Amino acid sequence: MKKFRLLLESEDGDTTYINYTLLDNEAVDIWASFWDNPFTDPNQTLCFSSGKVSTERLNGLIDKFNTESKIEESRHIPRFVMSSLPEDIASLNKIHSMFEDYEDQITNESGWLFEHLKSVGINWSTRFSCDIFQIIDSLDAINENVHLLESSVKDFYYPKSYTSAWLSLPFLKQGEAPLPDSVKNLFQLSDQFGDLFLGYATRGKGLSHIMKDNDLDLLRSGGFATPQQFISKGVISLFSGNKKTKWSENKNSSEEYERKLFNEWFDKNDIAQFGYNKKSLDNCLGYIKIGEFEPLDFQRDRTCEEIVRYYSKYNFVVNAEMI
Repeated sequence: MKKFRLLLESEDGDTTYINYTLLDNEAVDIWASFWDNPFTDPNQTLCFSSGKVSTERLNGLIDKFNTESKIEESRHIPRFVMSSLPEDIASLNKIHSMFEDYEDQITNESGWLFEHLKSVGINWSTRFSCDIFQIIDSLDAINENVHLLESSVKDFYYPKSYTSAWLSLPFLKQGEAPLPDSVKNLFQLSDQFGDLFLGYATRGKGLSHIMKDNDLDLLRSGGFATPQQFISKGVISLFSGNKKTKWSENKNSSEEYERKLFNEWFDKNDIAQFGYNKKSLDNCLGYIKIGEFEPLDFQRDRTCEEIVRYYSKYNFVVNAEMI
C-alpha cells in the first residue's frame, strides 16, 4: 500500500512529518503518476490554520501584487480589513473574483492587463518569463490566503468547539491531466479528520464552494460555477473535528447529511434557474479523497485540537514524496 509523506519545517528550522496512507482508485493512480521524483521547494508555504485570524499575510501579498503589476490605483486589489462577518465574507468574495479576473487577464493576450504589463516594461520575451511567474505566484498566494481566512473569520466571530484547520499544496503544477468522467462518482462533500484530497485544479468556484460562501451574487451577476476539470499534482488535507475528541474517535457528518444540506440550499435559492441540475455528476461537488491521515507514534491518542496545535507552527513544506 503506497504512502504519501510531507516533510514540514517551522520558521525556527524545526522539522516534522505528516504521513498519509493512499487509497486504491483510478484518481489516485493518475495523481500518483505525477510523483516520479520527490518535490522540493523551500518557498512552498503550508496553509495550516489554528483558528487564529491574521490579515497581515494576505495584505502583504496584495501589496506585493499591486506593486509588481504597476497598475493604476483604481484597479488595485483592495486590502482586507475586518469589520463584521457578512462584510468580511463579501470582501473576501470580491478579492477572490478579482484574483480570477486578473490571472485570466495576465495569461490572455487580448486582455487589458496583458497589454498593460507589456507597456510598463514587464519582460514578455517569453510567455514563461520570471516576471510573469512572480506576479501569477502572488495572485495564487492571495487566492490561498483568501480561502484560509474564509474559515478563520467565521471561527473568530462564532467561536466553537470544532476545529476546521487545513493544509494545501496548491502550486504543484508540474503535472496535470484532464479529469475523466469515470472518477466523477468519487467526489464527496464529507470528510473525516486528516483526510487527503485532490486539490482544486480549476480556476473559479464549484457549486459546493459557492454554497459554502453563499456567493449567490456570483450567479446572479452572470457568473457561473466551474467544476473541477483537471487532476493535478496539488493536494488539500482537511483536519476537521471536535477539539476535545481523540482524532481516531471523531465522527464528522455523513455524506448523506452533507448532500441533504446541499439539496436544501439548491432548492431554497432556486439554483436550477441558473441552468444547473442538482443530481448531475458533472457538478463535481466537493473533492476526491485519495488518502487518510496516519499519525506519528506519539499522536495516536491525541485529540483533534492537540494535533492541529502541534502542526500549526510548521509553515513550510520542504519535501513531498511517495514512499
